[in-house]
Amino acid sequence: MTPSTLFQVQNFRVEAERLNRGIERILSRYKELKTEKVRERIEELINKINESLQMLSRILIPVLYNVAGKYEYDPIGSLEAKLIPVLHPIIELSELNSNTGEFVAHQVFS
Repeated sequence: MTPSTLFQVQNFRVEAERLNRGIERILSRYKELKTEKVRERIEELINKINESLQMLSRILIPVLYNVAGKYEYDPIGSLEAKLIPVLHPIIELSELNSNTGEFVAHQVFS
């Protein structure tokens, strides 16, 4: 990772934490409100925040696991190729006979 990339990652984390703190403040104020009109305005804000977070997650998350492409369906079998390495034993475990030593070893050491 280059220093520039590392800086960007660290900056992204700082901004994400700042965003999270802001959302927590809005939610805590919302819970304290008694006035229906103000609650409705804050609900609109919360809905906009939710839509923004959904858009952000749709941008970031598919990069982590999509195999077939942006507009294609990922068949279940294709996930093994791009699965997070620590999760590979899960696929192997599902294919093993539960009466074997290898099955038990996967359960104990995975």
